[in-house]
Amino acid sequence: MTIEHIRGMVDGDNRDVIIKGLIDYDNLMGRDKITFDHLMIGLMTAIEAKIVSNDIGLLDDQQPDGFGLYLRTRLLPYGGMQAWWMDTKDLFSPIVQSWVASQIAKTDMESNFLGIKSSASG
Repeated sequence: MTIEHIRGMVDGDNRDVIIKGLIDYDNLMGRDKITFDHLMIGLMTAIEAKIVSNDIGLLDDQQPDGFGLYLRTRLLPYGGMQAWWMDTKDLFSPIVQSWVASQIAKTDMESNFLGIKSSASG
């Protein structure tokens, strides 16, 4: 993942789209949906490269663990991220699908690191 991609996720209008998508991906439309989708695909493609590189022995286990912690604490506790993943997971390799499933299983769904869950939604 490049610093430009990370910056792009939190700059300007993208920040609001990320928050909207994490809260309610299923109701994103048009520009917001394509923006959220492309930002998440960029993130997950970078993670996929690290996981596959680790799987073939090019990296140590620490880097994928760091990405797992990031996903489990920052994104996966939100229903919109999981809805996006279910819509998109077939674009990724089986090893990544399995890895993300293991991360979802380890995620504290009550976590609200970003402070964007309402009391009604959990």
